[in-house]
Amino acid sequence: MLIVMVPGWQAKVRGPMLRLQRKMAVEVADDARRNVISAGLIDTGDLLMSIREEGTRVYVGTDHWAPHEYGARPHTIRPVIKRALWWVGLEHPVNIVHHPGNRATAFMRRALYKKRG
Repeated sequence: MLIVMVPGWQAKVRGPMLRLQRKMAVEVADDARRNVISAGLIDTGDLLMSIREEGTRVYVGTDHWAPHEYGARPHTIRPVIKRALWWVGLEHPVNIVHHPGNRATAFMRRALYKKRG
């Protein structure tokens, strides 16, 4: 069998492919936001509000998305810049927090690997 590609075929495919990629980025970002809400990860809302799409890419703009995505073991949190930490639900600042860890929620991977029509 012989397959012959028509000259210029890439230019004919580029536009529709880019539109499809942009549409998928919007869908993935929307699904990631829904997954964050359904997992109950909206204590301050910064994780939810940081999920955005730009062109064909989806970004999560917080520094604590990975422990939610992949889970975290129990660990100690100490202040880096200030002398104390202000934690949601605490009445006063503290200088050390013993975090109990958390299970993985995979909010982004579930959005990425979702079967789409």
